[in-house]
Amino acid sequence: MKRLATRITRVELWLLLLITPLLLFPNPLTPLGLVLSLTPWLGRWEVRGHLTARTPADWPIVVMMLMSIVGLYPSVNLSLSLVTLCQLVAGVGLFYGVVNWTWSTCPEFHRRSQRLWPVAFLLVALGLALALVAPLGINWSHTKLFSSPIYDHVPSLLQRYETINANVLAGALALLVPVSMALLLFAPFSFLSRGQAWLARAGLFAATLAMLAVVFLTQSRGVYLALALGLLIMVLLCRSELLWGTPLLLVGAGVAIRRFGLYPLLEAILVTDSLSGLETRRQIWSAALAMIGYFPLTGIGLGTFNQTLSGMYPFSVQYSPQTSVNHAHNLFLQVGIDLGVPGLCAFATLVVLSLRAAWQVWRSRTVTGRKDTGALGLGLFTSLIVMALHGAVDAVTWGTKPSVIPWLVMGLSMAACNLTKVDVLDAEISIGHTKTKP
Repeated sequence: MKRLATRITRVELWLLLLITPLLLFPNPLTPLGLVLSLTPWLGRWEVRGHLTARTPADWPIVVMMLMSIVGLYPSVNLSLSLVTLCQLVAGVGLFYGVVNWTWSTCPEFHRRSQRLWPVAFLLVALGLALALVAPLGINWSHTKLFSSPIYDHVPSLLQRYETINANVLAGALALLVPVSMALLLFAPFSFLSRGQAWLARAGLFAATLAMLAVVFLTQSRGVYLALALGLLIMVLLCRSELLWGTPLLLVGAGVAIRRFGLYPLLEAILVTDSLSGLETRRQIWSAALAMIGYFPLTGIGLGTFNQTLSGMYPFSVQYSPQTSVNHAHNLFLQVGIDLGVPGLCAFATLVVLSLRAAWQVWRSRTVTGRKDTGALGLGLFTSLIVMALHGAVDAVTWGTKPSVIPWLVMGLSMAACNLTKVDVLDAEISIGHTKTKP
């Protein structure tokens, strides 16, 4: 039994990746997927005597999971809530799969640090796969910003099986572009041979270009803005000499607001195929706040926003009858609706802790000299910034199939931070020994 448990812990991340589709796509095997997702935890308990490697995010995640179960009680659609709960379980499983696979199963620090890179390249490969495959299931819009004959030549091979929302795809890719771009621009790949480094850069360039092209075709203005601001922050962090251009950007923004007006600019950014603009979102946000006010401790139940909105909080502004308002169009409001105020506080804490972890990985390069890991931390930090920025106007990274991507990003941030702390301590000890030599 112990030998089997050891083998499971050695491959737990890849086992969880195989199980994840069972949880994301409801099917008769979903209960089996839930049971199998527990096996790495039981394996670690058998082999190492603990359930998981510790991270600062443990308690926020525990609170979120407890609130997701509590929220089943007031749910008006239990089957839909269970689907969303499975998505959350899949995300949390991958979070700890990344943390434990990089930390618990390798006794040597060098081998542990090397395990960050398969996960990082996995994120990039996931983004490339989404960019190549997901467009085949999108019902493209021709009425947002521009029309193009490109849309007429994209085959709709997957629409009979799964219809993919363009905004959801754009939001998912927006989290993966910063990781790919940071590695492409700022990672020297010192752990690879020269040929392998060139191959890695070529792959990163192709993946980044493909993801950016698909994001452009989705015409998601909220993603455009969030990704542009996130990448700008990333460049400024790496090239501080460019900070002199910040006043010019602020002046340009002020001129645009003065020329066109703040309200028309917000309307242009926030309008979608289903929502007419700022006023519609304002009413949805007001209804979301009312839901949180009425159900502060339990939430309304995972994934039941549309039913609760139409039944309890109808609003006058009309939106497209072909679509439904399935979420609050604000990430943090949506989490508060689903998990109540305790769950919202836990989620906000989780995001802040993940940002801090990624930031520490980025900043540690000055002590450890590991520019590769620093570039990875910069990409993860920017990814979470983009998620927060886009989350102000949308909630596509919660309660959807791509919602596991933020959990992978946060898990890799925590794993890299755990390893960086050890690396920084070793570097400081080494510096101390050097100084004390005669």
